Amino acid sequence: MNKYIKIFLTTVITLCTTFSCDRDEVYTREQYKHVFSIVSGTDNVSMWVHDLRIRESIGYISASLGGTKHSKQDVVITVVEDNKLIDEFNYVNFSSNPSRFIQPLSANRYNIDNYQFTIPAGKISGELPIRIRPEGLSPDSSYFIALKVDYYSAYEVVPEYDFILYEVRTKNWWANSRGTTYSLMGTFQDQNMFTTTVDDDGNEIQVLIQPVAIVGSKPLFPVSENVVRLVAGTETRDALGIFSETDFINMTALLVTIVENDKVVITPYKNLDVRQVDDDPEFPNTVQIYNDGFRTYKQFLLSYIYTGLNGREIHIREELRLEFLEDVKDPRYL
Repeated sequence: MNKYIKIFLTTVITLCTTFSCDRDEVYTREQYKHVFSIVSGTDNVSMWVHDLRIRESIGYISASLGGTKHSKQDVVITVVEDNKLIDEFNYVNFSSNPSRFIQPLSANRYNIDNYQFTIPAGKISGELPIRIRPEGLSPDSSYFIALKVDYYSAYEVVPEYDFILYEVRTKNWWANSRGTTYSLMGTFQDQNMFTTTVDDDGNEIQVLIQPVAIVGSKPLFPVSENVVRLVAGTETRDALGIFSETDFINMTALLVTIVENDKVVITPYKNLDVRQVDDDPEFPNTVQIYNDGFRTYKQFLLSYIYTGLNGREIHIREELRLEFLEDVKDPRYL
């Protein structure tokens, strides 16, 4: 073989070997690179549901460290609150509908005792606790705590995941703030609609038109540890279409307060004219645990008269039922 060809081939082989080694080195370096991120879901939101029956409960934000090898040093992370992140979230998601804006959680409803937390050497995650006091939060609003990485002692943070919007939602034993849907069965009777009939003596008399059966479903929302909110009867915003969501709730919603011996008290939420009917043996205004031999349910039996959006008095007798699995941790089963 010509010596010049030999020299050419040797040079090519050397260059290829060098290139291959460099490529492998880069790959290896990238493969074992440690980076961390704040753990969240879509749009950097992490939702936690806090129980209204507990005066103060704890949620967490967490950071996760990636890399194929165990880390050899602690990652100390410091976060700061940054409500500009909430403004940006509102602008991106709700700029066309400001009524849906999320809001910062009031400072008197939470505590972060230490804004610094650690991913220990050899571990892949670390947590920062947040103490939440949920009593008084509305089920109609979204409450956020916005936190952003301000300092870290080692490795790198993923830029897209260096912040989190901690969303606070609420629940009690009967409902959660996204709305817990109960099945509905009952009757609807217009107290202003009469028909004429004849009594045993042949006299014409006026009597209320017979109740009409209603079936469907209805969402319940938690207001406090022993209070839920629901819309009266079969009122719907779509039927009229002239109210905002807030106005509709204020005009049609009632509160059901659970008191001793599983009795309930029905009162207006805001502007609704409503009174409960307490002499109804089939719908005695109670809430109970009901088992039909196959399944277990949470069951409300309610009877009340309210003034509807059409100005007419309506008598509602309704059974609200939700299937559930008995929770041995609930106080009712201890």
